[in-house]
Amino acid sequence: MARRLFVALTVPQEVAEPLDGALRPLREARDDLAWTPPANWHVTLAFLGQVARDPGEVVDALRPVAAAAPSAIGLKLSPAGRFGRRVLWVGITDQPAGVVAGLGHSAQAALAAADLPVDDKDVHPHLTLARARTRRSAGGVDARLVAAVPELSAMWSAHDLAVMESVRAGRGRPNRYDSLARVVLGA
Repeated sequence: MARRLFVALTVPQEVAEPLDGALRPLREARDDLAWTPPANWHVTLAFLGQVARDPGEVVDALRPVAAAAPSAIGLKLSPAGRFGRRVLWVGITDQPAGVVAGLGHSAQAALAAADLPVDDKDVHPHLTLARARTRRSAGGVDARLVAAVPELSAMWSAHDLAVMESVRAGRGRPNRYDSLARVVLGA
């Protein structure tokens, strides 16, 4: 059975809860957008898409990448932005600077070397907050909405890579993201 897989850094509850609370007024004002549930917030490093192979093969490919990484990556919420008029996000600043993008590129290369399907997109560290439901969603994601996202200075440390499965939900409901495995950084 094929699974829709990706590799990510997850967001702890102590960061997700305050961000969720700060976004509540925006969610209520902009119900034309599909808001990402806090449990689904993550920083994508590699997207594999539909994979028919055992997720253990993904873990095996990631072990050398994780071992070569720092044992802790400092992450901090940074100002919001958008991808076109469809996606609203909050940025992530990493410490050491550039380590998340480097980790993403290394993960993508290792997965490709293991003959696993992987998108080789640039890594732009962010959490997706909302998406326009359709291309014609009223207003979409505009500069006013981006400016309305409150800035929080929440910080945390990532200590592992998560191999995640995206489980499709019914129409109009958000997908569910299940953690299948974790690979410890710097070990």
